[in-house]
Amino acid sequence: NPKFEYANMVEDIKEKVSSEMERFFHENEE
Repeated sequence: NPKFEYANMVEDIKEKVSSEMERFFHENEE
């Protein structure tokens, strides 16, 4: 099911992006 694989990929990207964003904001706070 390509739709399912695409959804998994999107979830994976969202997780990566949010963790990168958190790291970025924490670096800026100091």
